[in-house]
Amino acid sequence: MKKEIDYHSALGDELHIEEGDDFYIGKIAFVHDINDGVHHLFRYVDCIYSEPSWLNGYPKFLERAGVESKSFNEYKKNILSVIKSINKPSFIIMGKHMVKTMNPDYSYDIKLNGGNSVLGVYNYNNIPIFERTEQLLEYISDRFDVVLDFCCGYGTTFNYFDRFVASDINKKCINYINKKYL
Repeated sequence: MKKEIDYHSALGDELHIEEGDDFYIGKIAFVHDINDGVHHLFRYVDCIYSEPSWLNGYPKFLERAGVESKSFNEYKKNILSVIKSINKPSFIIMGKHMVKTMNPDYSYDIKLNGGNSVLGVYNYNNIPIFERTEQLLEYISDRFDVVLDFCCGYGTTFNYFDRFVASDINKKCINYINKKYL
């Protein structure tokens, strides 16, 4: 039975969620800006899967979170820095406009919620080609126990993983994950 999924996107309306605490214990979910670097809890994972913001949505996500942060170019550099620092298999869903600067080991086109995107793969060889991100998530959840999603939004990744480290700049997203998954 497929779970109902709420997806945090700059293209749609934001859910009406109360702000909560910054950190919830259990499955780990906390407020963190990826532009602030590697959080020490990031090191307790087997892999990374994330759907970071794209250029057009980045300002909207910052506005929703009520924060000011780095430029989009700095954001991409900081994501890449976290991937390199942790040095675990990483699966990053991105727009075509991000591929060159994100410099994955290899990439291919994949559908995210029915739309066109690119899967960038780091530190992992011989992954099958999947048409949709849901297929990719099933594949990696069968092979890894603990996933890091450092731009977790409403936590769609956690429909596939029982154990996770989740962070986002938006307290409302972390509160939503606390209520739905923790």
